[in-house]
Amino acid sequence: MTIDGAYANAGHVTFTLRVDATGRIETAYDCIRPAGDVNEIGVAFTLVGADRIRWNRKPNIWSWYPEESISRLSGTAYRLRPESQAEAYGQKPNWDWKDTTHQYRGDINGDYRATYDFRAAKWNVYTCDLLQGNNTGLRTELSGAESVRASVNPDETVVLRANSHWGSPPPAGWEETPLFDRPLAVAAGQRVTERLVFRMIDGE
Repeated sequence: MTIDGAYANAGHVTFTLRVDATGRIETAYDCIRPAGDVNEIGVAFTLVGADRIRWNRKPNIWSWYPEESISRLSGTAYRLRPESQAEAYGQKPNWDWKDTTHQYRGDINGDYRATYDFRAAKWNVYTCDLLQGNNTGLRTELSGAESVRASVNPDETVVLRANSHWGSPPPAGWEETPLFDRPLAVAAGQRVTERLVFRMIDGE
């Protein structure tokens, strides 16, 4: 199946999908990198009812991370934490930072509708599953060079992005800036032709 069209902020894109009887979805895409602030180039699928991601990735900066780190090499991240305590500015939480869903900046209350752990980009990924409660969902099968990222739409559907090319400009002022500063290595106007593999999961 070929899908040919354009995005308002990304220009013309051609997708070619090949789906087989095992649920494997080979997705090729061809596009021109637009000008402006671009940090990810890849493919995204949207699912209804997904509540967690499960991943396995190779080390990139360090070979080991604590279990509570959003950068750990493998694990499961839930969209929402099980605790019933509501988040409030100035209130001490009874959960790990990774399970926070809000970000407060002065009088700004940003509700991301998902935990940091769930939303955090995972770098150098081999596999990442976006799952529902009955273990059905979508898996990315990657080489270890790609990144993935999940986010929640206003209608509560969940997007899983698999990126062939990705960058990570850090917030200003981080002492770790030299470690995390990774500009996107694709110039504006450059053609990008890549292939990513996904697989439908049925109750594993």
